[in-house]
Amino acid sequence: SICGCFLNNHPAELRLKGNGAELNGTEEIRDGLLEAGKVVNAHGVRGNLKLESWCDSPVVLTKLHAVYFKKKNGDIVSLNVKSGFTHKGYAVLSLDGIDDMDEALRYKGAIVYARREDIPLSPGSFFVRDLIGLPVIDAENGCRYGVTKDYICGAAQDLYEILLEGEDDGQEKKIAYIPAVPQFIDRVEPSVGIYIHMMEGLFD
Repeated sequence: SICGCFLNNHPAELRLKGNGAELNGTEEIRDGLLEAGKVVNAHGVRGNLKLESWCDSPVVLTKLHAVYFKKKNGDIVSLNVKSGFTHKGYAVLSLDGIDDMDEALRYKGAIVYARREDIPLSPGSFFVRDLIGLPVIDAENGCRYGVTKDYICGAAQDLYEILLEGEDDGQEKKIAYIPAVPQFIDRVEPSVGIYIHMMEGLFD
């Protein structure tokens, strides 16, 4: 199974002077962070943040001990989580250094990051970020069809977005979608590829 929708292609960044501990934006820190949600508004007058969760459940965000934000200059800011709860499908967090509505509103639109090791991942599950770029391979004959471009969490079913390989380098590459169900997905091997059951018309 797939854990949440942690991608790394969202443009919103932290546009504020920033509280909390700056972590200098090192590559090691960046590599260990996953996009976990987005601040959609303040909640109340005491500085709580209302978060849209990109995890399997907003409860995941409420269990974090710290969250991270990226400033416009690329630096990473860490803020400790004092408390959290869910409300109407959103996560509401109280963070150190954010004590009133005005300060909370400065974070509106900011992407919320979490450390990879702070997100629970059950055996056989994967982070979406780890699937991006994996080759898509025929489970029967080993033929490679393309690479995983995205993972879309849909209301009815989730989909793999596949960038198909062209017949030559000059040919425009096509996009195809594969339902994330056992009928089409044989297995996922991290760092190796996504093995599929090829069916007639799948990429038409």
